[in-house]
Amino acid sequence: MSNIGRIELLIQQDKFDQAEKEIRVNLLEDPNNGIYYALLALCLHGQNKGKEALEEAQKAVGLMPHAAYPFYVLSKCYLRLDNLKNANEAIQNALRIDPDDEDYLCMYAAILNDQKKYDDGLTTIDKALAINPEHAPSKQIKSLLLRSSGRYKEADVIAGEALNDNPESAYAFAAKGWSSLDTGKVKESLEHFKSAVVLDPTSEFAKSGLVMAIKAQNPIFNAFYNYYNWINNLSAKARWGFIIGIFILMRVADNVSDSNSAMAPLFTVLIGVYICFVFMVWTINPIFNIFMRFNKYGKHALDKGEIMGSNIMSALLISAIVQFGLHLQFDWYPVTGAIGSMFLTLPYSSTFARWETKSFKNHLAYSILLTLIWIPTVVLPLVKQDANTGLLWMVFLGGTVAYTWVSQIGASK
Repeated sequence: MSNIGRIELLIQQDKFDQAEKEIRVNLLEDPNNGIYYALLALCLHGQNKGKEALEEAQKAVGLMPHAAYPFYVLSKCYLRLDNLKNANEAIQNALRIDPDDEDYLCMYAAILNDQKKYDDGLTTIDKALAINPEHAPSKQIKSLLLRSSGRYKEADVIAGEALNDNPESAYAFAAKGWSSLDTGKVKESLEHFKSAVVLDPTSEFAKSGLVMAIKAQNPIFNAFYNYYNWINNLSAKARWGFIIGIFILMRVADNVSDSNSAMAPLFTVLIGVYICFVFMVWTINPIFNIFMRFNKYGKHALDKGEIMGSNIMSALLISAIVQFGLHLQFDWYPVTGAIGSMFLTLPYSSTFARWETKSFKNHLAYSILLTLIWIPTVVLPLVKQDANTGLLWMVFLGGTVAYTWVSQIGASK
């Protein structure tokens, strides 16, 4: 077996550290071999060293600008870094050189999935499967595309086929776990995710699925998970129609309760349920993550963003309870403390859900700004009883509500 063949086998077996050592030895003897740099990029990619992998892939393209394979590897590296624009450009270059390679078509379909172009993705992945009907990565991506399209039963069937074809793949187990979860087979999904994490303890795809499956054992969380799937599978216009329609309905109910005293109690309960529902939609994930910290599997599967988000959520909820108690005990303690703490759970829960995205810093800055606006509405009345913080309070409330709407607009794009 050639050096390259042996290295490729090690990569297929996920033995990235061994493959990396062999590649670096070979590069000392052949420093201008673009294939070695491309394979080194795949090894670093497999070890979650995204930026280092990108550098090596760029070297490979520089040495082999007329070959398709380095562009394919470059696309994988850009996709790992969530740079969809450059990932798409790189895979298009690979497909221009070799338009009938199933791996390249599969990569393009994966990018289309991330771009939420599900119909185009399914068309592309079907081309890959027409070339090689047994191509396991294409089956896995097709499962994800079907899942993203809301075709959960079909996704589960394809994911099962992919797992049967590749029973040693952590990704295949995780994909089957997600499809099982979407079709209501929570216990089955949990077992698949556990198997995936055993095979690859570093896989965020598997660990996030394990966390979700553990949470979904709770019927309340499972109901909200199904709601998320339903709302996310609506078109952007339909999603906004539903959200705005519910908002208008609540405004109508509020007006009717003001003009009809007999119906007021019913509509008050209805509005209260709506407010609780909205709050839970935004905060149920970080709230359940608090309890996950005490689960023997879940505590190891939470990522850094989820851990920090649950810490902040715990602090805000405790702050709200304590400050509400102080307000009940002492008339002079401002109620803005408790209400503000509850309101802040909305932007912070959304912020830390974006931990690994480019928008995290912007969302964090906005959340901190809201916090800085809120603090004086609590502190100033304690220092001076007749302090006028009404304007600050309205800015805080308006800024929080505006965040929820603007955040939804960003999510629907």
